[in-house]
Amino acid sequence: MEPVIFELRKESDGLFSYDARISRDEASAGDYLDAINGFQERFVAPCDGCANCCWERVPLTAPDARRYAAELYGPAPDTGDRLSAAKPIGRFIAEYGQVYEQGDWIDIQLRRRPDGSCVFLDQAARRCRLHHLRPLVCQSYICLPSSRRAAALRQKLVNEGENELVWLWLLSLPEAAPAALASLYRGGAFEGKSAFSQVSLREAAGPGLWQKLRR
Repeated sequence: MEPVIFELRKESDGLFSYDARISRDEASAGDYLDAINGFQERFVAPCDGCANCCWERVPLTAPDARRYAAELYGPAPDTGDRLSAAKPIGRFIAEYGQVYEQGDWIDIQLRRRPDGSCVFLDQAARRCRLHHLRPLVCQSYICLPSSRRAAALRQKLVNEGENELVWLWLLSLPEAAPAALASLYRGGAFEGKSAFSQVSLREAAGPGLWQKLRR
């Protein structure tokens, strides 16, 4: 049995929705993405040429930004120094991201053009120019209603992954961020993780949601 399972459900009104459940304690965010992409290949019409979601907010996680930076600038040196890893991420956010700040609240997302479209959308082809690198929020966008636990898991992964990205962005800035602000975004399932396969779903979900997902 696969570590993460997405299932199609027919509701009482005849419409379809999808649900998620976890079959193994060691399931990772990488398993989550493998499962949700496999589910869409089986049950959801191909999105190639649709581009409807390419006009919406795209919050980024730390692994998303790492993948983009590695593709655009080359792999970061593996020195074990988080500042070395943070610098290309900071460059990517400066060139292709948008940072919104309101007090201690910070949100990082892909930049949108004045017309509202994603910076990576090829509008003539109606396709993402870097489709193979699309972020977690794009990969997990399904044109179907979801169960509460499936929606909650997606939101948890996006929030935890974005918190780690904010911390790396703060680390990349020329001036050190206030310690109190930086501490708000440290910790969590994504801390120090460079890939989705390293992120524990159990840690990201938290005890309450995890119990619901493991039922």
